[in-house]
Amino acid sequence: MMPDQQPSATAVALTLVDELAAQGVTDVVVSPGSRSAPLSLAVAAHEGLRMHVRVDERSAAFLALGLARGSGRPAAIVCSSGTATANYHPAVMEADAAGVGVVVLTADRPPELRDIGANQTATQQHLYGGAVRWFHEVSAGGDRPGVYLRSVVARAVAHAVGGVAPPGPVHLNVPLREPLLDDTATALPGHPAGAPVATSRSARSGPASPMGGLGPDRARSRAGDSTSAGSARWLPDPREVLDGRRGLVIAGEGAVGGDDVLDLAAALGWPVIAEPTSGLRLREPAVRTGHWLAASEAFVSAHRPDVVVQLGRPVLSRAVAAIVAVCDDVIVCDPLERGWDPQRNARLVLPVAFADWVAPMVAGSDPVDGWLDAWLDADRRAGAVVDRLLEDSDEPTELGVVRDLARLMPANSVLTVASSLAIRHLNETMPVREGLRVVGNRGVSGIDGFVSTAVGVALAHDGPSAALAGDLSMVHDMTGLVIGPDEPVPALPIVVINNDGGGIFDLLPYGSQLAAATFRRLFATPHGVPLGGMAITTGAGYLGLDEMADLPGALDDAWANPGITIIEVTTDTPTETARYHRIREAVAAELG
Repeated sequence: MMPDQQPSATAVALTLVDELAAQGVTDVVVSPGSRSAPLSLAVAAHEGLRMHVRVDERSAAFLALGLARGSGRPAAIVCSSGTATANYHPAVMEADAAGVGVVVLTADRPPELRDIGANQTATQQHLYGGAVRWFHEVSAGGDRPGVYLRSVVARAVAHAVGGVAPPGPVHLNVPLREPLLDDTATALPGHPAGAPVATSRSARSGPASPMGGLGPDRARSRAGDSTSAGSARWLPDPREVLDGRRGLVIAGEGAVGGDDVLDLAAALGWPVIAEPTSGLRLREPAVRTGHWLAASEAFVSAHRPDVVVQLGRPVLSRAVAAIVAVCDDVIVCDPLERGWDPQRNARLVLPVAFADWVAPMVAGSDPVDGWLDAWLDADRRAGAVVDRLLEDSDEPTELGVVRDLARLMPANSVLTVASSLAIRHLNETMPVREGLRVVGNRGVSGIDGFVSTAVGVALAHDGPSAALAGDLSMVHDMTGLVIGPDEPVPALPIVVINNDGGGIFDLLPYGSQLAAATFRRLFATPHGVPLGGMAITTGAGYLGLDEMADLPGALDDAWANPGITIIEVTTDTPTETARYHRIREAVAAELG
């Protein structure tokens, strides 16, 4: 092709989309629009892609985020020009902070239509700023446009899956000239004889990246990182740092590792406080009641660790954060080099996975005598207190429903949890168990996009799925329930704790220090939206939970029927706040 002969918009779109599939992308979420029509039609025509259509771009982007989390593969999103592109921004921010690969394709007017008042035209270059791993504006010139277009997609996917830096979103802005329909166009070839042009390890064989297999929120270090870090960078001898010391592993969202971390912690005689999304609350030495133990001044004063090893970004419990804040020896193991040190007091930040660093010392080390046993004994006693106080009512309670949901989830299941109070209640009650993966948008911890994320995770997961939210998270993403009749819908029960507003603020100083009217209007924000009516409007199923004993049957019915079922648990914030404080005081008294 001569340099002055540019391929049509349809040929460009067919080539970009074909290379997405070649690079291992399987799911693309499309929002309707005219300028993006070539891209949308190319997705619809590609046999190797599963297309999802959403009319709300914000919901579309969070659906893609959920698909990527659930599958461990990057998902792609396609929208038209103008304000549609801005609606992607919240999900792009979350994908950036959480390390989830999303390929953003925004259609655009060609350069000659910019800055002249052309319709539906905005400045889309570098729209998402530093939230994307890579931005590129696609052109169609040159003498080998097919090679160029395919190499752009290959590079974008390489960035998305973490082949260059930690996984995350990428942005391809795609100017398309009219005519936007060309029935004669085909995808342009790449290198002669079909030689791969990709730099990504996922090319033509599916993702072989930190996202692959485990999902982005369980990302392991990049291939070769641990070895190269050990050989090219100085790392302290773990024997000199850890041997014979009373240690505590605290793991949050983005923790790297699994059974290997638990095995090594057990060998060292160290307990593990693992937040639900860390993927480490699987078995001992992980404890269930880390939040309640940390909230007991008597227990903490008698069991203060000499060293804390932080994995991921643990931020759910202020009591646990206080242990980190006062510890003189905090070590962050961060092989993805994300700079996570929420308390800003790490003495060592090591670019290596905990297991890779510690494993060589374990064979010659003896666990600290009685340290782990003391934590496990306290955990059992505290857990018994929590359970006893949650079983004193037949009516549904917030903490009780959350605990029972975590218990009832079957093997090989996934639970998507909203931010704010829902994830904290799960952290306070979830049992130590295997067979359950917990997913949450904990990158920037917003409540937006929850329903769409949960649907995406469920569609990508091969097994039972459920979701847990507060009413504000549910109402905030109401359009996530708007799913067209031709779209795949998972069997997804969504358990919604409805206290008619922001119940979490009652546990913060605002609830006791502000005038009632001010607190109600600015923080509690009651909305009065009937969830049953929402279900009718959007075609979802609905069930109001009247008794705790009804939850197992409600879940079974929801899994047996296709579609989304809202299971509403109506609660009263003052009553639940009092229950929370009663449990905290009772645990403290037990540990005395």
